[in-house]
Amino acid sequence: MTVDLGLLGDIEVRIDGHPAEAGHTRQRAVLAALAVDAGRPVPVGDLIERVWGDDPPQRARGTLYGYLSRLRTVLGAGGAQVLRRPGGYLLTVDPQAVDMHRFGDLVDRARRAGTGEPAVDLYRRALALWRGDAFATLDSAWVNTWRHVLESQRLAARTDLYQIMLDRGHAAAVLADLTAAATAHPFDERLQGQLMLALHRCGRSSDAMDVFHRLRRLLADDLGAAPSRSLTELYGRIINDDPALTPSPPRTATVLPRQLPARPASFTGRSRDLAALDSAMAAGQTVAITGLGGAGKTWLALRWSHDNLDRFPDGQLYIDLRGFDPVSEPLQPATVVRVLLDALGVDPSAVPAVPEAMTGLYRSLLADRRTLVVLDNARDSAQVVPLLPGHGRGAVIVTSRRELPGLVSGHGARSLRLGVLDGAESRALFTALVGPAAVAGRTDALASLVDRCGGLPLALGIMAARATVRAGVSLDVLAGELMHDGTRLDALAAGDRCADLRSVLDCSYRALPGPVARVFRAVGSTPGPDVGPAAVASRAAVAVERVRPLLRDLVAAHLLDEPAPGRFSMHDLVRLYAVEVTARDEPPHGRDAATRRLLDHYVHTGAAAATLVAPFDDRPPPPPAAAGVTPERIADHERALLWFRAERPVLMAAVDHAEATGFDGHVWQLAAVLVHFLSQNGHWEELAHAQRAAVRAARRMDDPTGEAYAWRNLALADIWLGDYPTADRRLRRALGLFDRLGHRCGQALAHRGLARVSARQGRFGPALRHARLALDLYGSAGHEHGIATMLNAVGWFLSKLGRHGDGLRYCTRALALATRIDDRINVANTHDSLGFVHGRLGDVDRARAHYQRAIDAFGRLGHPAQQAESLAALGDLLSAAGFDADARHMWCRSTDLLCRLGAPDATAPAAAR
Repeated sequence: MTVDLGLLGDIEVRIDGHPAEAGHTRQRAVLAALAVDAGRPVPVGDLIERVWGDDPPQRARGTLYGYLSRLRTVLGAGGAQVLRRPGGYLLTVDPQAVDMHRFGDLVDRARRAGTGEPAVDLYRRALALWRGDAFATLDSAWVNTWRHVLESQRLAARTDLYQIMLDRGHAAAVLADLTAAATAHPFDERLQGQLMLALHRCGRSSDAMDVFHRLRRLLADDLGAAPSRSLTELYGRIINDDPALTPSPPRTATVLPRQLPARPASFTGRSRDLAALDSAMAAGQTVAITGLGGAGKTWLALRWSHDNLDRFPDGQLYIDLRGFDPVSEPLQPATVVRVLLDALGVDPSAVPAVPEAMTGLYRSLLADRRTLVVLDNARDSAQVVPLLPGHGRGAVIVTSRRELPGLVSGHGARSLRLGVLDGAESRALFTALVGPAAVAGRTDALASLVDRCGGLPLALGIMAARATVRAGVSLDVLAGELMHDGTRLDALAAGDRCADLRSVLDCSYRALPGPVARVFRAVGSTPGPDVGPAAVASRAAVAVERVRPLLRDLVAAHLLDEPAPGRFSMHDLVRLYAVEVTARDEPPHGRDAATRRLLDHYVHTGAAAATLVAPFDDRPPPPPAAAGVTPERIADHERALLWFRAERPVLMAAVDHAEATGFDGHVWQLAAVLVHFLSQNGHWEELAHAQRAAVRAARRMDDPTGEAYAWRNLALADIWLGDYPTADRRLRRALGLFDRLGHRCGQALAHRGLARVSARQGRFGPALRHARLALDLYGSAGHEHGIATMLNAVGWFLSKLGRHGDGLRYCTRALALATRIDDRINVANTHDSLGFVHGRLGDVDRARAHYQRAIDAFGRLGHPAQQAESLAALGDLLSAAGFDADARHMWCRSTDLLCRLGAPDATAPAAAR
C-alpha cells in the first residue's frame, strides 16, 4: 500500500491512488503542517502555531492529539506513520509522496537538464501537479507564508518553461499561457518581456509594443519607476525589427518514419502514469498500457511519445492493430509486419513471402536503431509478440483492453494498468475541451456532468463535443441528460461507432467467452459498490470455485476492478451497459429467478453472520433458500464482523434493490439481519432507512409479524439518534401488533425498548415498570437471554432510583445467568451495570474493575458505541473519586469513539439499552 499527499490544491490523501478521507479543515491543517516537513520531526509548539496561529484555543494540545490519532488511522492504511518524537511528531513518508516536494524535485531536475525536450517534459510534469491554490481552504499566517513561497516557485517554473519554449522557436505554442500569466502578474518584467517577444515572433509587433507602453504607465503611476534597461532594450530591438530576435529554423533531417498520429490537443493529468512510462523507457523496456475501453490509453501513449521524440531520432512507427474494433477484424501479425516494412522503406520486391522471414527482416532493420514502435489496440499477446524488435536501443509501447501476461512473463514487458481520471483531472480535461468560458459560473453543473462520466475520457470527450456542437444548450441541460441511469448511455452515443461508448463496450463484451459473459451480467446485476465471488455464484447458480477464474478473466479484460482481495467492482458506465445486455440476453423469468437467488444469498448469509454476532437476538428465521443458492460459511464471531463490515453498503443497496424489484419478503428479512451490526457500529441513519423500507414492505404483504419487528427496529434507530418521542410512538405500535399476535417475546422486546426510552429521558420509574413487564414476559416464555437482559435492566433502574442493594442483587443474578448460558453481550452489559452500582455503593475499586471488564468485552465483541458509553461512565467514576488524569483519558477515548460513530447523544449506560 502507498500513500500520496496533496498540498498543491485542496489537501488530499490517496491510498494506492484512491481518495481517502482527510478529515475536516483543522485535521487537514495538521496533516499539511506535518507534510511540509515530511521525514523530519515537527515540535508540538510549531504544530499548534501552524494550525491555529498566534491565538490557539485553550485545549489546543489535547485537540491536536485527537487529530493526530485520527490521522494515524487514515495514513496507516497506506503504510505511513505519525510517530512521537522528543518534543514533537514525525510523519514517516518519502518526501516524494508529497506533491509539494515532488514539484520542487522536478523543477530542480528540469533546470539541470538544460533547454532540450527532457527539460520541457520535466517542467510540464511539475506544473501538472498543481490542482489549484496551494493549501486551498486553509488559512493561518504560516499557511499564507508557504502559499506565497510556493506560488512564487510555481511562477518561476512557468517563466523558465516559457523561456525554453521561446528559445526553441515555439512562440505560438506558449502565447496564450503567457498572455494569461502576464495579465495575472502585471509587474513581473520577465513575464512582460517574454510576452513581448512571443507577440513579436507571432507577427504582432504592435501588440508587443503596447505591452511595453502599458507596463511603463503602470510602473510610473504605482511605483514612480521605469522599466528595466533590459526590457527597454528589447523594446528598441522590436521597434527596429532586429533579425536576431527571430530563431533560426531547424535543420532539415533525413526522411524517416514519423507515423505517430497528432499529439493529443487537450491532454490533462496522468503525471504518475507519464512518470511510470519514463521509468520503464529509461531501461529500454516494452510497456503494455492496459485499461478499460475509453480510458485514454492511446492518448497517454501518444502524449508520452510526442514528449520524447528526441529520444528516438531513427523514427517512430505506429499502427492500430484493431484488436477491439466495431467494424474490422483484428489485424494478423504477418499483415502488420508487411505494413511496418513499407514504413521502413523496404522495396516491395525485397519483402520475403514467408511470414517468419518477414519478421526476421523487420527485426534486422530495427537492430541498434533508436526507434519507437507504438502498437495500439492489441487483442492479446499472441498478436503482439511477432511485432517486438529483437534487440536494440529502441522501445515499444503496446495498448490493449486486456492484460497481456505473455508479454510480461515471456518478454520482460512492464504492465501499466490505466485507471480513470479523478474529479480534478476530469474537470480540467472537460474545461480544456470546451474552453473556460463554457464552464464559467457553472460549477455545480460541471461537477454533476463530470461525476456521471465517471472519469472516463471517452465519455468526457463525447459530452465536450456535444457542448461544442450545441453551443446554445447550457451545461445544466447537458448534465441533466446524464441524470437518469436508463438513458445515460443514449446521451453518450456518438455518430462514429469507434467513438461511441456503447459500441466500445460492446466490442469488449462480444470478445468474452460465454461463461465469462454470464458472470459479467451477474456482476452488473448486483446492487452495491462491489461484490464477492459467493454472491456472484448464487446469482449465476454456479459453484463459487468456477466463478473465481471467470472473475479474474473480467479483471484482465478491464471490465471489472478488484479494489480489495476478493471484492469486485464495475465502473458505473460499464454497470449500466451490463444492465442493458442482461435485459437483452436473459429472459424475464430468468432475471427474476437470478434476483431471488442473489437476495436469498444475502438473507441467509446475513442471518448466519447475525447469529454469530448476536446469538440470542430475537429475529424470525428466513424461509428456505432457492435452488442454486450457496450461502457463505462464516466460521466465528470475528469473521462475521468482518463480513458485515465488507458487505454493509451492499446489504443496504440490496434492501433498496429488493423493494424496487418487488421482493418485499426479502426487504424486511434483510433489514432484520442488519439490525444488530448497524446499531452497535453507529450506522443509525442506515438502520432507520432499512427499517422504514421494512415497514413499507411488511404492510404491502399484510405481514403483522414483519411489521411489528420493523417498527421495533425503527424505534431502535430513533433512540440512538435521540428522537425519544418518535421512538415511544413506534414502540407502542409494535407492542400493539405483538399483543394481537400473542407474541410474548415480541411484547417483551417492545417493553424493553420502552424501558430504554424512559431511561434516556431520565424517567426511571416508568423505565422500571416496563423492565419488570418484559422480565415477566420473558420468564413465561422461558427465554433465558431475555431474562438475563431484563434482570440486569431492573437492577440498574433500581440503583438509579437509589435502591442500590436491590440493584446489586438483580445485577448479580443477571451476571450469573448470562455467564451460564455464555451470553457474552449480556455479560458485558451487566459488568457495566455492576460498575455503576458499586460506584454508588462507594466501592470504587470494584466498580472500576467491572467497568474495565465491560470495556474490554465490548471491544472484543465489536460494539464501539457501548464501549464508548462504558468508557464515559468509568471516566465519571474516576473523576468523582479524584483520579482526574485517568478520568480525562477515559473521556478522551470515549469521545474519540463517539466522533468516529457520529453519535449525537450516547451517554446512557449499557443497561438502558
